[in-house]
Amino acid sequence: MLSSPRVKHPTTLVMNQRKANMNAARYTISIRAPARW
Repeated sequence: MLSSPRVKHPTTLVMNQRKANMNAARYTISIRAPARW
């Protein structure tokens, strides 16, 4: 249990960052190679 509500869980921040990176990668791939889709 975290004593301070302002402090977020580090694992959630890492997962959110990974999700953002994957979404950005899919976005760039969809733009660069539209022939695949």
